[in-house]
Amino acid sequence: MSGKLRGKHLSTIPVVQTTWKKWFNDHPDTKVLRKNKSIRSSRYEKYFQDSKRTGLFRTYWLQDRMPGKKLIIGIVWGPYALAIADSKLQVGKLVQAQIGEDDVVVIRARDGEVRAFLAKMEDVTLKFQRKNKSYFDEQTKSRWDMERGVCVEGKLKGKTLNSIQTTTAFWFAWSTFYPNTKVID
Repeated sequence: MSGKLRGKHLSTIPVVQTTWKKWFNDHPDTKVLRKNKSIRSSRYEKYFQDSKRTGLFRTYWLQDRMPGKKLIIGIVWGPYALAIADSKLQVGKLVQAQIGEDDVVVIRARDGEVRAFLAKMEDVTLKFQRKNKSYFDEQTKSRWDMERGVCVEGKLKGKTLNSIQTTTAFWFAWSTFYPNTKVID
């Protein structure tokens, strides 16, 4: 806001929600911050137990859309934002939505991670469906590995959907920054 870096923006880095086992397999050099043994509890324990305490942001007026501490998966796409209730994302089930003028497809993978993709290939918007534990786009009938966003069989074989960054957050925090978010609950 001021100073020699005025007008500069910090880079956003992706956040991953996964199991420790998968994380450590993918990143074996990870360092872990361990609490001192004399610290036996979290100073935030009561905060997490109280559903009415929603941080510093006083976003009570947004709670008519969703409870403040409901966990969401957020996507920002240009000037648009989308919040999907975490509970809507069951393993293997696709959530398809429009964000701005574009369609996205979101999935919770078997490892628990949530992945989002732009549902477009070669200027064609794709709609997906699941049949017999496989995913197909309705437009070309190609079969997809939706956890990776890769077409594995059919006309689009070898093509990859563009990945979109997701953010896991509490609704009260997300809605503070994106109050006009489209919500899927």
